[in-house]
Amino acid sequence: MNKISGRNDAPLLDIPAILLTIVIRSEAHEYVLGKILQRAKDATKDLIDTADLLSVTRKESKKKNGRLVFVTDMRAVRDATAHARFIIENDFTGDFTVRFSNTGRGYSFHKIFSKSK
Repeated sequence: MNKISGRNDAPLLDIPAILLTIVIRSEAHEYVLGKILQRAKDATKDLIDTADLLSVTRKESKKKNGRLVFVTDMRAVRDATAHARFIIENDFTGDFTVRFSNTGRGYSFHKIFSKSK
């Protein structure tokens, strides 16, 4: 990081490496936490929204077998990454943005991430 300008000078390959880590790790983390929370949800008679609870910002929706289901926002990022439905661009400040646009497999997921968002 350049301390004077605040610009991110990370090599361009750092971003795909982070995205690959999300794909690899999400399976284990989401599965284990999901199973624990599912038991809590069963005990509280559906008072826990596991997709919302496990999301960083908010849960996302997708259609599966003709019905609407909710997934964590990290699952949506993971699925978009795994299916190469993202673009890495330079923004107007010279920093990187990652633009996700996944309309496959029932998704309508569009999100932009940058250092400032």
